[in-house]
Amino acid sequence: MFGKWIAGLAALSAIGGCAGQAAQERYAAQVEIANRPIICDGQEQCEIMWSRAIQWVKNNCAYRFQTVSDDLIQTAGPNPYSIEPAFVVNKLALGGGKYQIEFDGGCDNMFGCSPTILEAKSKFVMYLMGAHPNDAIAQ
Repeated sequence: MFGKWIAGLAALSAIGGCAGQAAQERYAAQVEIANRPIICDGQEQCEIMWSRAIQWVKNNCAYRFQTVSDDLIQTAGPNPYSIEPAFVVNKLALGGGKYQIEFDGGCDNMFGCSPTILEAKSKFVMYLMGAHPNDAIAQ
């Protein structure tokens, strides 16, 4: 009986180790994607990416837009104690017709946001780059 209990614990430990490794790999992929600079080159590409940025925020934020301009997207919020993040997206001129799009967000909950800002940013980057988030990050 004791041997079966030990074998069961060993099996659960092995399963937990695999799940932990998968979570670490998913986290590492999210960090890598979220840290990619988003740079557009030329008016046409920048307009496409900026419209995609507006669409992503609209589809992924619980709050209404507070500001939408040619170089700033800002939502209302976050509400006190809420886990839902608010977002700010800036388009910064680099010169020569190139721009960098920067994403930030946050919530007002001591336990964190849902989705996490890392998860939201990695999905934002993938969306702007024209890829589906599940292409690179297992859910």
